[in-house]
Amino acid sequence: MSSKLEKLGSTFQLKSKTLKNRIVVTAHALGWDQDGVITDKYADHFIRRAKGGAGLIMCFGAANVHKAAGTIHGSVSLWDERNEPVLKRMAKEVHEHGAYIISQASHLGRRGDSRNSFRPLMAPSDIPEPSHREIPHVLETDEIKSIITSFAEAAKRLERCGWDGIEITSFGDHLIEQFWNPKINNRKDDYGGSCENRMRFSLEVVEAVSQAVSEGFIISFRLTSDQNSATTGLSREDLLQIAKRLEETGKIDMFNISGGTGITIETQAGTVPGDTYARGTYLPSIKKYKEELSTPILGACRILDVELAEETLNAGTCDLVAMTRATIADPDLPIKAFQGRAEEIRPCIACNEGCIGRMYQGTKALCTVNAEVMHPELVKRTKSPNQRKIVIVGGGPTGLEAARVAAERGLEVILYEEKTQLGGQVSLATKLPARPHIGLHINWLQRELIRLGVTFHLGKRVIVETIVNEQPDEVVIATGSTSAIPFQVPHSSAIFATDLDVLQGNVTIKEGSNVLVYDIEGHHRGGGIANYLVETTQSKVELVTPFLQVADTLDPTQLPAMMRRLSNNQVICTPNEEMEIDEKANLFLRGVWSDQTRKVEGFDYVLFVGFRKANTELYEELKQTPLKDNLHVAGDALAPRRYFDAVTEGVRIGSQVGNNVAVVVSE
Repeated sequence: MSSKLEKLGSTFQLKSKTLKNRIVVTAHALGWDQDGVITDKYADHFIRRAKGGAGLIMCFGAANVHKAAGTIHGSVSLWDERNEPVLKRMAKEVHEHGAYIISQASHLGRRGDSRNSFRPLMAPSDIPEPSHREIPHVLETDEIKSIITSFAEAAKRLERCGWDGIEITSFGDHLIEQFWNPKINNRKDDYGGSCENRMRFSLEVVEAVSQAVSEGFIISFRLTSDQNSATTGLSREDLLQIAKRLEETGKIDMFNISGGTGITIETQAGTVPGDTYARGTYLPSIKKYKEELSTPILGACRILDVELAEETLNAGTCDLVAMTRATIADPDLPIKAFQGRAEEIRPCIACNEGCIGRMYQGTKALCTVNAEVMHPELVKRTKSPNQRKIVIVGGGPTGLEAARVAAERGLEVILYEEKTQLGGQVSLATKLPARPHIGLHINWLQRELIRLGVTFHLGKRVIVETIVNEQPDEVVIATGSTSAIPFQVPHSSAIFATDLDVLQGNVTIKEGSNVLVYDIEGHHRGGGIANYLVETTQSKVELVTPFLQVADTLDPTQLPAMMRRLSNNQVICTPNEEMEIDEKANLFLRGVWSDQTRKVEGFDYVLFVGFRKANTELYEELKQTPLKDNLHVAGDALAPRRYFDAVTEGVRIGSQVGNNVAVVVSE
C-alpha cells in the first residue's frame, strides 16, 4: 500500500464489522430495475465495486420500503419479496470480495411521481414540492404507522438475505426530512408543531428498525448538514440538533452526512454537486458533526480523488469517505490506489451528465467516461489472435478510447491527430467557466496510451497515402466533426463565427463588444461561450435559442448553476426565437410562437453554436482504396453527439478491431 494513503487504507471498526479500508460506495440509483425488481445487471454493478476493493458498499438510492407508494422510477422496491434471491446473491458475492453491504431505505413522500404508479403522493401536509409540483395526500396516523412498519420489514428482509445493515435516509427532502421541516409540516397532531413532535416519525422509524433486527445489524442514518438556502425551512443549527437528538437514541451506528436538499431545483442540484461546486464542498459542515457527535461519520461531499480523501481523514473531518462517483468512473480505484498506481485511476470529471443527470431526466444512468457502466459486456475483451497493426485517425475521446482498448488487447496501435494537442473539442471545453474537471479524462487517456506503448503522430494532417503507407490491417476513422456557420450574409457588418472559432483563437473578440450567440444545441456550449465572453472580454452578450429556454437540454443538476452564472453575468437570455435569412440575405430572428421578427443588427459578432457536420472526407476517400473492407468509423465522424457516445463507441471499436470484421458503429 502506498505510504501516502495510510489513513485511507486503514481498517475501521463499524459496530461488529471491521472494514478493510475507509472508502465507501454510497447508495445511488441507476434506473436499471424492472418495476422495482432488481435486475442482475443492477446487482452486478454494486458487486463490481466490491471487487474493486471498496470497504463498504451501500446500494439503491432511495430504495422504497412502502408498497402503498407503488413503483417509483429508479427506486428499487425493498417491500417486494421477488427481490430476495438477488439480495441474497449480492450479499454473498460482496462478502466474497471482502466488503460489507448496506441498503438505503426510504420513502420519498411528496418527492415522488404518480405518473407511473397512478397513486397519490403522501406527505405530512398537502404542500407540493416546487420541483415535482404534485399536491400530496395528507398522511393519516394509521398510514404513518404503516410506513414505520414497512421500514422495519425492509430491515428484516435485508438481514434475512445476509445483508450487514440498512441506511435510513431523510436526505434530499425525503419523507423524514419533510416531517422535520416546519415550512412543510403544518400538522396539528403529535407529528407536527414542536421540534420533538416533528421528529417523532423519524424516532419511531429508528426504534422500529432497531427492534426488528439483531444486535450486530448496522443502522446508518443519512441526512443533510446544509440545505444551501436560508428560505427552505431548516438551518444548519436545526439539522445539527436533529442529529444530536437521533444520536441520543443510542440506535444509530453511523451518520452519513452531506449537503443540499430536494426542495428546489437549485438546492436539489447541491445534493449531487457537479463541477461548479468546490472539491469537498461540504467538508466544513461535516467536520462540525464530527466534532459535536460521538457516532462515526461518513462524509459525502464531492471527494473525487484519493489525495483529497486522505487529506480529509487526516484532518479529522470524518471517519469514512464516500467516493461514489469516483468508483463509478473507476471501480478499481481502491486497488489501484493501494498498489501505488493512483496515476492509472480513471478520473471522474464531475459532469453528472451520465449518472445522476440522466436519472433526473427519467432515463437510465451511465458514466460519461466509463462505458462499461452501461455496457458491462465491453469488459469481456479478447486478446488479438495475432499481432495486427491498427491505424487510428483522430485524437478526440473516440480515437483515444479505441487506441487504449486496442492496445490493452495486444494490438499495435498508431494514432494520428491533426492538432498538436489531444482531446479534440473536449480540450476546448476546458476553457469554459466552471468546468475544471472536464479535461481530466483526456489527460488520463494520454497517460494510458503512453503506458501501453501507443505510437502518436501529432500536428500532422493525414491523407490517404499516409495511411496506405503504414500498411495497416484495419483503420479507425475518428475524425470528429466541424462546427459550421449556417448563414452567409456578405453585406453584414458583424463578424460571423462559431464558438469553437473563438476558443481555438481563430477569431478574437474585442473588449466590450456586442455579441449575439445563437444556440441550437441547448446544452453547455451556448451558455458556456456566453459566460466566457462576458468574463474574458467584458462583452455584452445576448444568448438566443429556438427552444423553450436557454440550456434546454441541461439536466437538473447542472441547469441551476448555468442559469445563476448567466444571470450574474447579465447575459440577455432570449428563448423561443429562430434565426432565418430572407431572399435579400437579411438575417432576422422570428418568434417561434408570435411570428414577430426583428433584424439581426447592432452586433459586432454573431456566434453559432450546435451546427456541426461530421468529418467524413477521409473516410469517403479510403473507401476507394484496398482498405475499404477494413474501415471503422465512430464518434462524431459518424454523427455528432454527446461525450458519452464518443467514449462508448471508442471502447466498442477498440474491442472489435483485430478480428478482421469491418463495422460502422450505429448504436
